[in-house]
Amino acid sequence: MNSTLVKLMGWKAHVLEGDPSLYDQWKWLRKHLQPGPLRTLEIDCRTGCFSLYAATLGNEVFGIDADPDNIRAAKSQARLLGTNTTQFFRSDATTLLELARKKGFAPYDQILCLDATPHLEGQKDWVTRLAELLRPGGKLFMTAAYKYTKPLYGTTGNTPTPSETEETRRGFTHEELARRFKDAGIHLTEQEYLSGLVTQSLTNATRAMSRANATFAWSLVLPLRLLQIMDSPVTRFARYPHLQLAVVGVKPRPKDSH
Repeated sequence: MNSTLVKLMGWKAHVLEGDPSLYDQWKWLRKHLQPGPLRTLEIDCRTGCFSLYAATLGNEVFGIDADPDNIRAAKSQARLLGTNTTQFFRSDATTLLELARKKGFAPYDQILCLDATPHLEGQKDWVTRLAELLRPGGKLFMTAAYKYTKPLYGTTGNTPTPSETEETRRGFTHEELARRFKDAGIHLTEQEYLSGLVTQSLTNATRAMSRANATFAWSLVLPLRLLQIMDSPVTRFARYPHLQLAVVGVKPRPKDSH
């Protein structure tokens, strides 16, 4: 990440330089993430884009990622921005719960788990594990691959082959995520689709051209990203499958015993 760009734009530099789908995730979080002195955990925080965004809302933020390079970059950018309400720690999914308890971080008011597909596929109780870290009334924000999306450039994609069954296709539906949330005792309050035809087309163009020159590809596609404001109507008109699902759930408060 360019340090000058970070100084000028703050956390928004990540959205500008990153994959177009990051913009869609931010738009979604902007609608639902709560401001104020709340304790927020981001899982797989990468280089800290949304952790730093949550900090601008007044949240006390803990970012966790398994990649030490990501953690170093996130810490560096937090120092660069003078942010003193974010902490970043190296941890993978299997040690997350133990680390959170050992360090005394839990419970949290908000948990962000974006691009959660690998965790959901690898651990049937993943949502339950996250629910244990939430305080009553706390919110869980999650995105995952949509089961029926089209393949992006350079990936195998999720388009089913004749031999695939409903159970073996990669990704999820809203109904499948709703069952996971219900089993974890989390009340699902919001369900949305993210990144439609326009965003996916821009991502495909960037990836294809990046094989020759990544900087040229980014600079060429950047002005075209203004077209993302038309993503929803274009996607509806074309009946094109979205890239991701986005859901918000709330951990119920105990019923008053009096």
